[in-house]
Amino acid sequence: MKELKLEATEHTPEVIFNANEGTFTMSGRLIILDSHAYFSPIMRWWQSYLTQPNESTTLVIKLEYFSTANSKSLTSMFRMLQSLPNVKVIWYYDDEDLRDSGEDFKNFSKLPFELIEY
Repeated sequence: MKELKLEATEHTPEVIFNANEGTFTMSGRLIILDSHAYFSPIMRWWQSYLTQPNESTTLVIKLEYFSTANSKSLTSMFRMLQSLPNVKVIWYYDDEDLRDSGEDFKNFSKLPFELIEY
């Protein structure tokens, strides 16, 4: 499966999804108005990955900031991963709001989250 790589911009995070390694990173700022358009290729990639996932999958999220409008897309992405065996989310945070967001996503998605302060 082809790697998905999106370069970071002032308003969007860097995304590197590597199916061969089962590692997926999203880092930077997520403050876009059209969340659906931005997440559309990401969701299509996940749908393809779900047909032949690795034995284990690790999603690393290190967002400096994300807007409330983008929370729904993140929640949808996390829920999509619930069917994966041996999935883990590593959520990096540098302030209380991001830590609380990680806790909220953990509770909504029921995925195993590891919250790490940096």
